[in-house]
Amino acid sequence: MGKVQLVTHAIQQRLLRQQIQRVSDGFFPRYAASEIDYAYSRYSGLMGTLDGQDFYEAVSTAINSRISYLSSSSLSSTLDFISELSAMIQLLGAQAPLIVVRWKEHTLRYSSLDSECKLISELPQIEDGYRSFIAPDFHHYSISDYHSLFTTLTPKDRLVAISDLANATTHYPGSQVARQFSEYFQHANIPGSPGSAIESITGTISFNLQIAIDKLKANKRLVAICDDMGIADTINSFSVNQSEDVLLANPDKTYFKYDKTIIYPLISSDISPFFCTLLSTSDKGIYADSPSGAKRISNQALSESQIVAGFAMVPEVACTIGIKEAILVCRESNKHALSRMLISYGVNIQSCLTYQDSEHSLKLSCSIQRIVPIVE
Repeated sequence: MGKVQLVTHAIQQRLLRQQIQRVSDGFFPRYAASEIDYAYSRYSGLMGTLDGQDFYEAVSTAINSRISYLSSSSLSSTLDFISELSAMIQLLGAQAPLIVVRWKEHTLRYSSLDSECKLISELPQIEDGYRSFIAPDFHHYSISDYHSLFTTLTPKDRLVAISDLANATTHYPGSQVARQFSEYFQHANIPGSPGSAIESITGTISFNLQIAIDKLKANKRLVAICDDMGIADTINSFSVNQSEDVLLANPDKTYFKYDKTIIYPLISSDISPFFCTLLSTSDKGIYADSPSGAKRISNQALSESQIVAGFAMVPEVACTIGIKEAILVCRESNKHALSRMLISYGVNIQSCLTYQDSEHSLKLSCSIQRIVPIVE
């Protein structure tokens, strides 16, 4: 990484810390336990039984904190918690919270909830009143996403950050930010929903690079989801289809027919990043296959996007771009928790290739400077 890029990252992180410090200053109202208990009694009366779920600690932490970090191990638990938290906030007399999402397609995950979803780029900037924002998948954010979010927030706003650090890959800057939040701000766990436990996969084989590549080549919509970026990089490097059919040539990489890629639009926030397999090219652009069907990608869209290899990726990327079919490549100790999380996001795991902790050296974690306030 060049010196200019390192300096740029340092400046971005310092500016983010300043924004978080600004939001953390000033008075923030808190509710007495009796007020929360009364709201819960009203909620129970309206909703009947609470299905054996116990979100009391997590809800109380979120309500009485300007910024809180909540740990959730599945999407279904997150949805149940958001529904209950939203109802409690409104029963206490505040306006309904907004759910913060990075891309439009992510709103579908929360379509069963009454709370409104807003893109980070569309969050309203106002100074009056107390507002609540819920940010699921908080560790999936980029530094620029965090900066956009905290630039919008005011010291009167409540932020509830939710993520699953237990299944996060450490090389992601977002994982480092979320970890600092979990250690600095009020933290609670979101219990799993008793009636909606998801069975993890059971059949596994030992990881073999050629077996993984053969599986990926046999299905153009199949990807490898890896718990280590180093292994994902290796699979991507050895899976490229070397042929005469060059479909896309960038200064840093050439892509061939049947190569799997991830397209990241850099300009429009209306277009979400997506996975596709390159099939053919013409004067109008590239024809590709995606999980949603055939797709024509224009030359203009390609010129305004970052394109990376997509045979293998980490869970954060897979959940962000909506991968549907995958093989899981992970440490044996990670298999059950990681597969349950991915299945809750709608990923069909066809097989699991595991390795022991000592078999592969993990890619070095990224490091960031302190971004939480020195004092709150």
